[in-house]
Amino acid sequence: MRYPKGTIIVSRTRDVPLLEHVLHCGFATREQLFEFLQLDRLERSRPAFEQRVQRLEKHDLIRRQSGLLHGHEWVYSITPKGACLLTEMGELYAGRGVQEQGDGQMIVNHWLEINEIHLALRRNNLLVRWTPESEIRSQNDLTTFGYAKDYDAIVTVKCGDSDCRFALEYERSVKTRSKYEDICRDLDGEFHVSTLLYLSPTYHVLSFMKRCFAPQKLVVCFAVAAEFVEQLLGTAVIVAGQHDCPVPFKEVLMRTTAGKRSAASAPKQLT
Repeated sequence: MRYPKGTIIVSRTRDVPLLEHVLHCGFATREQLFEFLQLDRLERSRPAFEQRVQRLEKHDLIRRQSGLLHGHEWVYSITPKGACLLTEMGELYAGRGVQEQGDGQMIVNHWLEINEIHLALRRNNLLVRWTPESEIRSQNDLTTFGYAKDYDAIVTVKCGDSDCRFALEYERSVKTRSKYEDICRDLDGEFHVSTLLYLSPTYHVLSFMKRCFAPQKLVVCFAVAAEFVEQLLGTAVIVAGQHDCPVPFKEVLMRTTAGKRSAASAPKQLT
C-alpha cells in the first residue's frame, strides 16, 4: 500500500511509548527518553532510537530546543499535534500542560530534574506507579474528585511488604509566604493522599519553605532533591511542625499509610 507523501505511520508499539514519555515528562533530554524506554524494555538500539526521534520531530509530533543542563543536550517536548494524536488513542490529557507554564529555561530545568527523580526510583526498582502531572491536571479539570493541587507527580513506591503513595512537588525557587498560606488552605482539603514530599535544590529554599507550613491533616515533608536522588526512601526529611527532627522518609510513609488504612477499616459510628 502506498501512503501520501509527507505522512507518517505511527507504530503503537514503538512510536506511541516514546510520545507518551515526552508528554508525561513535559521536557526531557534524549538521554532521559532513551533510559525510560530501556527501563520499559522497549528499546535497546541507540541508532534506532535516534532515527525514531528524528522522524517524530520531522513530522511535528515532538519539538526540540536547546537545554542548559545535562551537557547542553537537546530537550524535547510534545507538540499540539502529538498531544492530539495521543488523546485520540485514549491518553488522559485535558490539554492543559507544562507548555502553559512557558518554555523558559527555569521551567525546562524543573522538569529535567523531575525526570532524574523519576529515573532514580525506577533504576532502584522502587517504583510501582508514577502518575504524571498531565494526568493529574486532567483529573482536576475534568472530574469532580480532583486533587488539592496540580502536583508534579503522584508516586507509589514499594515500602517493605506494602505499597505507599505520596504526592511529589519540586520547588526550584520559593514563592511568597502568602502564596504558601494559600497552598496550605488548599492542601487541608486533600483526601487522595496522606503525604506530600517537597524537594528543593538547596537548604536555603528548604529552610524558607518549612517555616511556611504548619502541621495539618496532610503530612508535609521537606528534603533536598540531590539527597533524595541518592538515598531515595532512606532520605532524612523534615516534617512540618516537628522542630527540625529529621526522620527517614520511609518511616513517614509507612506510618501515614498504616494510619490511613486503619481509619478506612474502622467501623463507622451511627448517628
